[in-house]
Amino acid sequence: DYGPDMPVVKKLRHLQVHLLALGAADDGAFDRHGYAKAMRTQIDYGIFDYCGAQVVTSELLLDSESGTAQEHLKTALKLGQQLFTQAEARQEA
Repeated sequence: DYGPDMPVVKKLRHLQVHLLALGAADDGAFDRHGYAKAMRTQIDYGIFDYCGAQVVTSELLLDSESGTAQEHLKTALKLGQQLFTQAEARQEA
């Protein structure tokens, strides 16, 4: 389905994507080097937008090597629970 005279067909428009990434460095390092912006550009847009999938959640949990591991687990659990709550609400509507 690809050719030089054919437009790109985004075949994954029916998908909703939830991204959760871990990074060992802290916020400052990611900001200084532009890593967070680069990751969002390359992954959220470069991969998923190209395919047509809608990125609903994109979270970057940083400084995972310090004492924040438990907080990251709580955040991941909360995000996961929200996904199922939202899905159930859509089914009931």
